[in-house]
Amino acid sequence: MIDIGELKQSIENLGYIATEQLIYDTFNALCMYADGEINPGQDIFAICLEGPPGAGKTEFAKTYTKLASKIFDNNVEMVDYQCDATTGKAELFEDINISAAIRGDADHVDIPGKLVEAIKKVNTGKKVVLFIDEYDKAREETDAFFLQLLQSGKINSTQHGDLEIIDKYKPNLQVILCKNDMREELSGPLSRRIRIIRLDYMTPEVFYQVAKKVLIDEKNDKVNDGLLNLVVLMYQHAYASREVYNRLPSCSEMLIAIEDADRLLKKANAPQHIIYNTIIRNMFKSADDIKTFETGLDRVKNKNDNKLSALVKSMKITQQEENPIDINSLIAQKVFTNEGEKFNQKVQELETLISEYRTKFENMEKQRRETIDNEIQKILLEKGNLVSTTHIPNMIKIFEDESAYIKRGENILNLSEGDWTDVGSITIPRLSHHLFVDKLIEYASSLDIKIYENGILLQNVGKHHLIIINDLDENNHFRYRIMASQPVISSTFLSDIENFIKFFSEVYDSQVKTAKQLVNELTGVSKGTFLVNALVYNDVEIPFEKVKDNVYNVILSGNIENLSQLTTISSNAVCNDFNNVLQVSKEIMGSKRKVLKNE
Repeated sequence: MIDIGELKQSIENLGYIATEQLIYDTFNALCMYADGEINPGQDIFAICLEGPPGAGKTEFAKTYTKLASKIFDNNVEMVDYQCDATTGKAELFEDINISAAIRGDADHVDIPGKLVEAIKKVNTGKKVVLFIDEYDKAREETDAFFLQLLQSGKINSTQHGDLEIIDKYKPNLQVILCKNDMREELSGPLSRRIRIIRLDYMTPEVFYQVAKKVLIDEKNDKVNDGLLNLVVLMYQHAYASREVYNRLPSCSEMLIAIEDADRLLKKANAPQHIIYNTIIRNMFKSADDIKTFETGLDRVKNKNDNKLSALVKSMKITQQEENPIDINSLIAQKVFTNEGEKFNQKVQELETLISEYRTKFENMEKQRRETIDNEIQKILLEKGNLVSTTHIPNMIKIFEDESAYIKRGENILNLSEGDWTDVGSITIPRLSHHLFVDKLIEYASSLDIKIYENGILLQNVGKHHLIIINDLDENNHFRYRIMASQPVISSTFLSDIENFIKFFSEVYDSQVKTAKQLVNELTGVSKGTFLVNALVYNDVEIPFEKVKDNVYNVILSGNIENLSQLTTISSNAVCNDFNNVLQVSKEIMGSKRKVLKNE
């Protein structure tokens, strides 16, 4: 199945410029085809494209069928029918064989209609897009008939009997209705069973971007950029009062207008009035819309439209001038040049403004959450359930420090490359992470310490030690995981573990002292626990489970007030063969767990 990025490019390659919402709607429809699913209460997948004439509804239906056929190995076929004022249930069931009628073959005059044809093809296993164009012209009785089809995959026909799609093939039929704005809306029951997708006219800004890409940026024989600007300005004028037109030109019609005019200008040296007539007839197919456009220019008060009006009047002059002006010079005299670039600039300005407001809203939400958290802390402090943070340093100021060892806004888990091994953990009640970070900053200038958003990275003699703070548990205790970048480590790491725990004890004691200055009675506070579970390489045998020659699984636990057992083990540990440690590490590297990104 195609991904969303490839889908967008594929639609553009087929010559259709879709909105972001339409691209995702298309992706959803393709997924229904690919997965072979049906929705509860609706056996047949159906959408209704609605919007003004020229908005690209019919073109999208054709583009979607081409795209689906390409994705599903040419197993998708369109069965289409264009409605008129006489269209009802019978017309969709029946068709007339004109040649049979002429030769008097009464038995073969009535032939199955488009709907019967679609159902028969689906029941052979083929995927079918049933495309009903200009559905708003059909009689309203047709809504009830389509409702029956979507709900059950069945139709009732006097001429051809009752037809039903085989259950397993029901996902193979997709119905696309195209509806102009002549009829306000579908009947209530049908509208509740069908997806409504609104397509409106392309904006002048988007058309300029599309036309520039197709006709200039990606084309070897680039079109005259003056013609491009001229058509954009003409479309901008019409788009501003689009409600008075029968329909506005589509993107493809305007691209054709530019290419036809460019060809006549370059290869036939056509006069200006021919160039203008070529453009206006390609853009506005009806005489009424051409008259509406030109009459509107005569009544304009806008500065740009005044210039466009003067340009159109100049181009419509049919007499051969003694010194004819080329089209680019004419546009330069009458109209602001590079008008399309100004459209593009406006789009960029709007995007920048949206980004700024999005950032403001995010900051407002952050401040709101911080205010709520502060209120909760005050309540907990009053109840004696939280150690005061009054004397905790201003961490915002600390983290604004430009020193290299503070990584603001970065997640330490995203640093993980290769294997990391759990070697220890420390759990301490109500330990202030801010106080802990403040202590680390005191040592950061002398030790190799990097402070991240949710952890600390320390390096000692080539060994990386990763400390990750976990969320609070049900007892409001913090748990720190200590990890190493080698699953088999030298025994000196036990000394590091001992130093880490002593350091935590120091931080904890400083918090308790601070708290006792503020709170008369500190209830429910006790020293934390530690747990070490590490693979250790040691030259001398130690009393732990042997995993491999000289490799032991050391498991220790206790309270940070009493580190005697850990101190005894670490002081007796001996390792003189560091190269052998690295070799053993590589041999059993895969036996320990990894820390993955965002774990």
